[in-house]
Amino acid sequence: MSHQYANVDYWDERYNEDKDPFEWYQRYYGFRHFLTPEYLCPSNVRCRAENALTPDKMNPSVERESSSTTEKILGKPSKNDSGKPKSQFPASKDCRVLILGCGNSEVGEEMLSDGFTNIICNVDFSSVVIRQMNAKYSDEWYQYLNTSLCCERKLEGENDGINEQNGEGLSTPKWILAKRSCIGLDSGREIADVRADVNTPRLHSNRSNSNTNNGSKRPTKLMMKKMVFQCIDVTKPFPYPDQAYDLILCKGTFDAILCAQNRLEKIRIMMSECHRVLDENHGVMLIVSYGDPDKRLCCFDRGKWKEIKTYTLPKPSVPATVSNAGAGGDHYVYILYK
Repeated sequence: MSHQYANVDYWDERYNEDKDPFEWYQRYYGFRHFLTPEYLCPSNVRCRAENALTPDKMNPSVERESSSTTEKILGKPSKNDSGKPKSQFPASKDCRVLILGCGNSEVGEEMLSDGFTNIICNVDFSSVVIRQMNAKYSDEWYQYLNTSLCCERKLEGENDGINEQNGEGLSTPKWILAKRSCIGLDSGREIADVRADVNTPRLHSNRSNSNTNNGSKRPTKLMMKKMVFQCIDVTKPFPYPDQAYDLILCKGTFDAILCAQNRLEKIRIMMSECHRVLDENHGVMLIVSYGDPDKRLCCFDRGKWKEIKTYTLPKPSVPATVSNAGAGGDHYVYILYK
């Protein structure tokens, strides 16, 4: 990666010139199977997975964990400092999420639509993109999302899980199918086209009245906490209290920081702060990187983490709106357990 990726001026200029959403490495549906109990609990904690889709059904192309791709930090039981066993990872609706280096990615939006309806805090050191994202996710957008989720609730039972394959051979999440059905789109249209319809007059008219003509109430609102977008440099101390989050996502940001001067010190600060703000009983950090374990595990302060697992994730065949940085045919996912 280029040294410019560590320069805030480069990103400010880039976001001013190109406001279209851009994903680094993987779209959400490429790695969402890692956000299931099977992966979010350490090896010696049996997680409840009732009503959860299995990773194989969510993304059949992923390479499953093997001894050759897993790094386990031995000698530390999965207990907190008080000696109590680590607790179950919270359900998605209760999970507090921090996304590092969000840029104009739509991962936060897709997580929200996928059931992560508690706190989703998106941070980036570019004030330009944070201003753009706060404008994009306005009250109008949340009204639209509530309408879509009501339709998804109506469709449950009709769409049992995931039932459509996209052009990349990956399963299309049910919430995307529900959005399409809700606003009258056929399944062949692009996801971006669905989102482009957010502000159409047709959707405005569908939500204009709180009651129908016959006096019946419209579907109950599925209100959730709004996403937060904050301008923060993650190579400096975070403005959050200890144990403020359950899950931290870092997709590409780790690699970008490695392009900076004093990169090892900056990585040390970021990782230390991530560890501090994660819940001591079940906190998890998930990093998506193009760097293989030989080049990345040495950057983690492995003495702080109870366990670290690594997985390979095939690079998708993607359009220009997604970056496939790095040589080789795989990306790497690192899951760190506090």
